[in-house]
Amino acid sequence: MTTICLDTSVLILGIKGYKNPKLKGMEGKARRYLSFLAKSKDTRVMLPAIAVTEYLAGINPSEHEKQTEYLSKNFFIPAADLKVASQAAAYSYERGKRRKKSTSSRKKCREAKCKKVVTR
Repeated sequence: MTTICLDTSVLILGIKGYKNPKLKGMEGKARRYLSFLAKSKDTRVMLPAIAVTEYLAGINPSEHEKQTEYLSKNFFIPAADLKVASQAAAYSYERGKRRKKSTSSRKKCREAKCKKVVTR
């Protein structure tokens, strides 16, 4: 049996979908490739923890259980890697939300300072 290890980009494009003009046509190619691998009887598809983490990081943690069940049914994921990936992705997701809020606050603060300078 042949084992193939997939990268995050194949998961994102092939499962979740990602609309980006620069990647035109790649979403369909990724989906067809995953479909081809699913039909192959002599190929095992492995997802490393880092790929699962990066995939889950863009998804709300409330969806992680459903997503990890799907990934577990369709791919080979080393047992310890799946739990680690989910926890790391939840941390990354929350960190990203905090970063967006703080960036927004800094931008508002800069805009307010600019208005003060311009009006003086």
